Amino acid sequence: MSGNAEEWYEARASQLKQQNKEDDWKSFASAIETRFSSRFEQRDALRKIDHIVYNGDIELYIDKMEIANAPAGLSGVIWREKLKGGLTRPMKKKLSNVGRLPEDDIEFVEVLREVGKNLEDEVKEENRSHRKSPEPKNPKKTPGFKEVKDHNSSHRVNKKPGKKSDKGDRSDKGSSAKKEQRYKTKEDTTKVSRS
Repeated sequence: MSGNAEEWYEARASQLKQQNKEDDWKSFASAIETRFSSRFEQRDALRKIDHIVYNGDIELYIDKMEIANAPAGLSGVIWREKLKGGLTRPMKKKLSNVGRLPEDDIEFVEVLREVGKNLEDEVKEENRSHRKSPEPKNPKKTPGFKEVKDHNSSHRVNKKPGKKSDKGDRSDKGSSAKKEQRYKTKEDTTKVSRS
């Protein structure tokens, strides 16, 4: 043992000796747990607090933070900073727009709750407006586009005046004769070979 644990052990042994009592394992273990477990609980609670992040539900975030803070017992500036630490950038930005934040922990949590609900409502409204946007049109029904079938494949070809198509239309002369030859059907080939 060393440090605080050693000092505690020696003080306990001295106290028991003055009271003419003998130490037993059960009372020793209980005394250690009482003396040191709160420190470990606080340390664990601080680690938990540092890993809690806001995920779009401000009520759940505040609940998790308050539950984790119960053994740690944070308050004041440190508690408010820990509360802000797990927030997303958009949430921090909204919170900074409030102006001067309350220095009272309870009032701060209420402001955080209000700002969070407002942001969540904005996100929900934005999602609703995106769902209401029209579905993309079927390319077959889009004006200016025509489905062209050639040689067992289909391509969308832009047929708007003054625009070049992205497939099929090439301006080099001489290639159209080659294309015509390539796209002869079996029927045409049969006739040519018989003659």
